[in-house]
Amino acid sequence: MVLWNGDKIVSSEAFILMALACWGFWGIFEKKALGFANCKEVLIALYLLNTIQIPIIAGILNTTKPHWHLTSESLFWSGLASLTYAIAMLAYLRALSKTDASYVLGTTACYPVISLLLATPCLGEHFSLLRFSGSLLVALGIFAIGLPNGKKEPQKPLSNEVKICVFIAAFAWGLWGIIDKKALSIADPLEITMGKYLWDAIFLIFIVQMFRRNGDKINLRKSGMWKYCALSAVCLAFGGFSYLSAMKLLPASYVISITSCYPVIMYVLAVRFLKESFSVARFAGIALVVLGGALVHFTHLLG
Repeated sequence: MVLWNGDKIVSSEAFILMALACWGFWGIFEKKALGFANCKEVLIALYLLNTIQIPIIAGILNTTKPHWHLTSESLFWSGLASLTYAIAMLAYLRALSKTDASYVLGTTACYPVISLLLATPCLGEHFSLLRFSGSLLVALGIFAIGLPNGKKEPQKPLSNEVKICVFIAAFAWGLWGIIDKKALSIADPLEITMGKYLWDAIFLIFIVQMFRRNGDKINLRKSGMWKYCALSAVCLAFGGFSYLSAMKLLPASYVISITSCYPVIMYVLAVRFLKESFSVARFAGIALVVLGGALVHFTHLLG
């Protein structure tokens, strides 16, 4: 029994590390894709790439779990998760296209705190003041990472639209984690992923129609966009599965809090590959994120 618990902890930590690494690269690839296309074109491309993965996931499920099926309850929760994700991504990509990646990362950093506050009434999880403090430190640290640095940042002036978009994205992501945990109480991670992608295919039709009614011109013949969107989709696929697998094994408040550290990886990559500048304030932000993540992890070990 002790050995099984030990194996469980090792596997869950491996899933968390995989999610952190994949999500760190995901944001960089999406920022690069936005250099070739607007946020709406990138969103459609990502949805199309998700749809392509449906037969792949079905093949894996048929091999590993021959008698799998999606119940009406699992379809409901996966659909709700897909809708929440769509709202968050649309708001996130819109903000990302208007200002620096580091600012958007910083201002959306409060989503784990939102999830933690919702986990007690919605999931019945025990509220931990230490875990809340750790999550708050992570949020404050990532906010510091996203602070404007001198006259050069943000490269584009902030507007009310950007502020509204990052608020919507942060709240939707906080709620998304709670919905995911609900869904995982009914079905396995791959089944929930399948349900999400099926709903994504349906939502894609409505999203395209909405863009057309607004008179938006969508051009998907951009090779640069597709290259980086494909890389982003791969990161999201592996990162999402790892995240759901960890969520299946551990409390939602812990997984959401610890995986919220991924923007640190993303920021370091943004400095390296997107040539965004580094500052003392952002270094302090990284230190806060590490401290907050350590506190969350320590709280988890205490049980």
